[in-house]
Amino acid sequence: MRLVRDRGIGPNSIQMLGMYFLCLLAKLYPSILQKLKTAQEIISYQHLIRRLNPNSQFFIKRESLWKYLTRNSTGNNLTIIELGVSSGYIAKWFLKDKRFYNKLHFLNQKNIQHLQIEYHGFDSFNGLPMTWRNYPIGSFSTLGRIPNIDAPRAYFYRGLVEETIKSLNIERLKSSQKLIIFDLDLYEPSLYSYKYIKESLQAGDILYFDQAFDQNEQLIITENVIVDFDTKILANTSLSIAIQILSPKY
Repeated sequence: MRLVRDRGIGPNSIQMLGMYFLCLLAKLYPSILQKLKTAQEIISYQHLIRRLNPNSQFFIKRESLWKYLTRNSTGNNLTIIELGVSSGYIAKWFLKDKRFYNKLHFLNQKNIQHLQIEYHGFDSFNGLPMTWRNYPIGSFSTLGRIPNIDAPRAYFYRGLVEETIKSLNIERLKSSQKLIIFDLDLYEPSLYSYKYIKESLQAGDILYFDQAFDQNEQLIITENVIVDFDTKILANTSLSIAIQILSPKY
């Protein structure tokens, strides 16, 4: 009788089998795979919050988080730098555009009356240059049109952020409290922007990541922000996060 040795299934075989089924699942049910990926990202995001500040103030709506940030500003002057503007929803909220507030009458404008805001918005206004999640190239485009906002001291920079961000005067930025809004979605332009602005960041400045659950923005936070600075999570929603700079680590 011939004996056949049972080799079993080794770790490499299991991994290959798992990869095969994942590929098959991606072909047959791409939406399910995307939902599983999103769930994994949200779990990772929640772990990040518990690790950095388990007592972070939680809000259901991001507008409520923004109100909290303006109430807790340290002075009367605030410089807002928005990276990724699109139609200008966030810009209109902070800049108190009258036409915008007439439509969104449920917002309490009194919360930001005390602030003198200087706003700088960066976007190509031609949409995503590459696919991101389920959004194809060109998503969020305004066909090159800059938002029509009725507010003083609002400046828009049209073009690739890697080129236009250099319009900011780093030394001048150091003289005011800053709120940096990351909403570019993509990793490379977000990282480039952070590295350029980093030299101007000081205690009290706030970095707001609108899609912090997404792995692109999570990497900016975990591999750069908390490496370069001592920080505190001020507030978060289930998707976004506001981080305050305490002091540089270098």
